[in-house]
Amino acid sequence: MYIIANLSLLSFIALTAATDINIYSLQVFAIPIVPQYFNWTSDNGRNEYRYEANLLDSPDLPSWIHYTYSKRTYRGYLYGVAPKDQKNFKLQITALNNKTYETREKILEVTVSDNDSISKFQIQLKVNNWNVEDMFDHNRTDTLFEVLRKNVWKNATDLQLTFLAPAIELGARYPLKPGGDVGTVLRLGSSIPFSIDLQNLEKELEPTMKKFTTCDFKKVSFDRFFFGFEFDWCYFRLIEVSYGLEEESGRRDMNASIIGLPPASSTLSSEFEHSEWRWTRPYKSRMPIRSYRREIFTSVFVPALLLMLLVGLLSATLCLHHDQLITGNNKRSSALLKENNGTNGVQMIQYATTSTNRGTFRSLSGPQSCCSPTLSDSQSINRSPRTTKDNINIYVRPNPPPYITPNNFGGTGIRADF
Repeated sequence: MYIIANLSLLSFIALTAATDINIYSLQVFAIPIVPQYFNWTSDNGRNEYRYEANLLDSPDLPSWIHYTYSKRTYRGYLYGVAPKDQKNFKLQITALNNKTYETREKILEVTVSDNDSISKFQIQLKVNNWNVEDMFDHNRTDTLFEVLRKNVWKNATDLQLTFLAPAIELGARYPLKPGGDVGTVLRLGSSIPFSIDLQNLEKELEPTMKKFTTCDFKKVSFDRFFFGFEFDWCYFRLIEVSYGLEEESGRRDMNASIIGLPPASSTLSSEFEHSEWRWTRPYKSRMPIRSYRREIFTSVFVPALLLMLLVGLLSATLCLHHDQLITGNNKRSSALLKENNGTNGVQMIQYATTSTNRGTFRSLSGPQSCCSPTLSDSQSINRSPRTTKDNINIYVRPNPPPYITPNNFGGTGIRADF
């Protein structure tokens, strides 16, 4: 079995230049790629080679096969989950020597066998201190399987790995420290129903999962068994799967399910419908069309309608306020006319000009008895040396003070009246 649990056997066959690889459907497989596979020798601890893989006669890998490179073991890995009813296929691996720029190719013939154990019951976990390439270390994986079988899922004798993906592809964040572990989300499945311990664990985590999407701080009652593992228990799920075409792999496109050629006998049969996909070019008529009516209505018509309503409201407010001002001014003016006997608020004053008494300008600086001038005020204003019976001052303002020449400054000067 070329699965994670038997990775040592898989590595041995790959190193002996075997071109036939056997994998099982609905189960995670891993194919290591090393320089010895291309008859090259390498110094340990150096990234001398680079690898690329694709489906034979195709530009890329199918959506359920993934490639990653481990900087810790200096190996490349092809991994994934083969869908149900998958036929045999071939992979082309190209290796590049970074020193000499020499390239070599290898063709792998992959044989897909049916999985006898259907993992209907699966549990989902997220390991924070593991990357995807770390899962290819069979010692770690065997330790995890053994802990689950002995303490949590005791009857799951056919436990197997059914899903594997980096945590960042499922919505997790990159670590704050560059080069740190990004974490791995995995699923372990079995044909045995969930144990009571797993159901109790789900009830224990239910209040926390309602409040948080990630909870590295959470500790559960089974942490004492998982020594060396750091779990994010908010990713814990109990999943009961009914396998169909759309549920065979969480990282596989439904339209790119099965690799294979159509049969020569029938082109419209049901078997052809399951095996017709083979890197066909997309058609414009099959591309989805999106309507922008809702976005245009939301971004253009709704703001315009709100602007019109606002302008109407402000206009109505200003018009009503203007009418109130006009009405209030008319009322005040009519009340003033009534109070002043219809003289439009102007008080007619007759100033006396026959007074011959003289006064000084200083007499005007005193407090006045009323706001409006009276007869005494007019007489004091007109007290001036120039005010005579023959020459009447017609301006309602005081005359300037008498002029004193500077020659007699400090003494009695000559007083000149204008």
